Amino acid sequence: TATYGGAIYTRNKTAVSDLIIKNSKFLNNSASEVGAVAVIRSADISDTTFNGNHATSTNASSDGAGAMFLGSESLTKLTRVTFEANESGTRGGAIATRGTLDSGTGKFKEDNSVAKLDIINSTFKNNIATTNGGAIDNTLYHSVESSDFAYISGTTFDSNQAVNGGAIYNHGELDK
Repeated sequence: TATYGGAIYTRNKTAVSDLIIKNSKFLNNSASEVGAVAVIRSADISDTTFNGNHATSTNASSDGAGAMFLGSESLTKLTRVTFEANESGTRGGAIATRGTLDSGTGKFKEDNSVAKLDIINSTFKNNIATTNGGAIDNTLYHSVESSDFAYISGTTFDSNQAVNGGAIYNHGELDK
């Protein structure tokens, strides 16, 4: 059991493409935070399964993320990826993202315009978070003016569970 990133933890903040994963399986990995894969900068993941991964921390300030964590400037594309039976002791049963905190207010900034998340033809099934986002807990950029920060197409959300947002929980003042 790792402390952060049960299978992979990428930390390079300057690379154009940190991580490319194809035709792979992440099964039953565990860490205090981020059960399987932590992406700080960028990733292109396709035809891959995340099943039974766990982020075990119950600390409210934990990044959570049963299967995958995306940093505040991450550029991530998921195509034909299955997330099933992943669990987080806090947020993001399958995926958790991190917004950029404003040091003055302690709240997430409303400008993570660098970050992008595309989810295409994927499946989220039976993922569990104890607080927010059974499948996805999203703190990335929220703007009425820019709708291209997150794109989800042809994706199924089935039987995911959380106290708030069984499938997806979006943070941000503009979402309330």
